[in-house]
Amino acid sequence: EGALSGPPLPGLAGLLLSPSRGLLIFSPWLLALSPQLLRSIRSPDPIRAALITGITTTLLINANYADWWGGDCWGPRRLQELLPGLLMLSLPKGDEQAPYHAPQAGRLLAVLLTISVLIQGLGFFVYDSSWDLERGAVVSPEGEIHATADTSPMWAIGEGVLSHSLNKLLDGELQFGW
Repeated sequence: EGALSGPPLPGLAGLLLSPSRGLLIFSPWLLALSPQLLRSIRSPDPIRAALITGITTTLLINANYADWWGGDCWGPRRLQELLPGLLMLSLPKGDEQAPYHAPQAGRLLAVLLTISVLIQGLGFFVYDSSWDLERGAVVSPEGEIHATADTSPMWAIGEGVLSHSLNKLLDGELQFGW
């Protein structure tokens, strides 16, 4: 089987929602911007159309990877490059007023941005790849490293990489970077 032999729907769900790799889990601020992102889909602007095409293509290709989770990493490794484009799509066009200018929406965005920063801080100060190494790779007799076909660890909420790293933090195990 080749690299692009994974089932696309579970891969797409994992890329977006997996507690151990999901883009919306590790970057929840995108949820507050979703109304503007949806408006961008209907926009006739060619730049927005190009961004949407690129983002959609990247999502579909990565959803088909047999190891959609991206190996040993913190968060949605395969989708990090989409964040600037998603942010650009969420900005209002011209004289358009962004939906997050409303007081409640602005507060929601601030809370979700804070959560996002805390999640990334947890990855920087605590993540050491031990969670991934305990669950992910299989070493062949020739010494080649292959991803396991078992994706269940990527869906474990209480035992996922976030809770594992949070427990390490609570136990006082800090380190700087990978």
